[in-house]
Amino acid sequence: MQFGPYSSYLQATGFGFSIPTTASICGIELNVERSFSGSIPVQDYFIHVVKNNTVTGLDYSLTYLDWDTTDLVVTYGSNSDLWGNRWTPPAGKSTTAVLVRQFLQVRAGLSHQQL
Repeated sequence: MQFGPYSSYLQATGFGFSIPTTASICGIELNVERSFSGSIPVQDYFIHVVKNNTVTGLDYSLTYLDWDTTDLVVTYGSNSDLWGNRWTPPAGKSTTAVLVRQFLQVRAGLSHQQL
C-alpha cells in the first residue's frame, strides 16, 4: 500500500462557549460530518483539541477506517472523555475550543475531501 499526500490542517474555531465558573467539565464530544469523493480512500491522520493555543492530549484519529462516500457523522470523544487533559471552567471559558484535523489519502492519486 502506498501512502499519498497529507492534507493541510483544518482548524474549527469560534464555537462561542460560555462556561460558568461553577461548572464541571466532564468531557468533550465532537460530532463531525465527513465524506470524500473520488476513487482514492481517505482516512483520518491527526485529530486533537487545542488548549491555550497548544495542540494537546490524546489523538483520536480513526486511522484504520476509510471515510465513506456519503455524508456520515462520526463522533470523537464523549461526554465523559477529557481527551487526556484536565479542563477547568476558567480555561474552558478563556480558551477557544479548537478541533485540529488532518487526513491522509491511502493510495497514490487524487481525491476530494469534504468536512
